[in-house]
Amino acid sequence: TDATSMVVIHDDEFCLNATVLQRICENVTHSSSLYAGSYLWETAGYDQQKQFDGTFAPYFSGWLEILSSDLVRDIASDPDTLFTSMHMGYAEDLQMGKWVQNQANRDDHPRQIKYVTDGSLIWNPSETESKER
Repeated sequence: TDATSMVVIHDDEFCLNATVLQRICENVTHSSSLYAGSYLWETAGYDQQKQFDGTFAPYFSGWLEILSSDLVRDIASDPDTLFTSMHMGYAEDLQMGKWVQNQANRDDHPRQIKYVTDGSLIWNPSETESKER
């Protein structure tokens, strides 16, 4: 929508399905921030996904992550963002989940985060080709 601005991070072998993203954006209210992707790890499946203290923050697999621009601004200006890697191993998708969780748990102004999981955010050209035939 005109009032929605997103940051999309994806691996170069994947393409965003912009039609699906537009549909998702149209359903996000202005009172919440968007954190979306194609696969959400809601619980740790491996010890490597946990922070050094054993806690876990939900995160989207790194092949595709979408964040509303207001959420990105807050993450970038939060001093705790710089120190996330001191509490967990380095994996950009794990750290993104922790950064988002930090914004939801802020003392001064907790942010409402809307988590949206949609596997069709990744455009699959083979599916498009088979529909066209």
